[in-house]
Amino acid sequence: MVIILVQPRNPLAVRLGGMLALVAMGIGVSFIMVAMAFYPGFDIRIYSASQLGSIESPLPLLFDAGLILAGIIAVPFFQALFLALGRVSTAKKSLVWARFFSFAACAGLSLCGVFSMDIPTRIPHFIFAGIFFLGGLLFCVCFGKAMHDSKRLPRFLAWTSFAVAGFFALLFAIPTELVEWLVFFAIVSWVVENGLFLTIKGNSLDEERIKQNRVDLNR
Repeated sequence: MVIILVQPRNPLAVRLGGMLALVAMGIGVSFIMVAMAFYPGFDIRIYSASQLGSIESPLPLLFDAGLILAGIIAVPFFQALFLALGRVSTAKKSLVWARFFSFAACAGLSLCGVFSMDIPTRIPHFIFAGIFFLGGLLFCVCFGKAMHDSKRLPRFLAWTSFAVAGFFALLFAIPTELVEWLVFFAIVSWVVENGLFLTIKGNSLDEERIKQNRVDLNR
C-alpha cells in the first residue's frame, strides 16, 4: 500500500494495486458467503446484504469485518487504477472525479460495516450505503469514460464499466433486494476484471507511455 500511495512511479505500484483488488474482493466475498451460509433460510430474493450484519444474523461481525476490510484494501487499488489510466488516457478530469467517487464509495462501504442496519444505527447505515451506491455509479461512469478515451486499452474495459454503472442506476430505479444482489455481483466482477488487468498488463502501460513520449519527441 505504501508503494502505491507514496511511490506512484514505482513499477510495482500498479501491479500491486491490481493484486490488492483481488485480495479485497476475496476477503469481502468469502466473509459474506460464509455469513450467508450460516443464516438459516437466507434468500437473496427476500433479504438484502445488510441483513447479514443485523442482530438476526448468526455471524454479523464476520459480515461487518468483510465490508470494513474490503473498503480499506480497495483504496490502493483505485489509486493504482487512477495512476495506470493517467498514463494512457486523455480524460484527466474524468480520472480525478473517478478517484474521488471511488474513495467515497470505499469509505461508504467500510462504514456500512461499522454501522449495522439495526435500529440504533439504521440511519447512518443507510446514509453510508447510499454513498457507496451513488459513488459506485459515478466512478464506473468516470472510469469508463477515461478507458473509452484511450486508444491503448481494450474496449471491453470501458463497456463493462458502463454496464456496471447501469446496474447501479437500475438499483436506484428499482430498489429491491434482488437488484441489490445483482449490483453486488456486478461490482465484484468489475473490480476483479480490472484487478487482473492491472496485475497482468500494468507494467506494459508504462512501456506504452514511454514509447508514445519518444514518438512525440521525434515529431
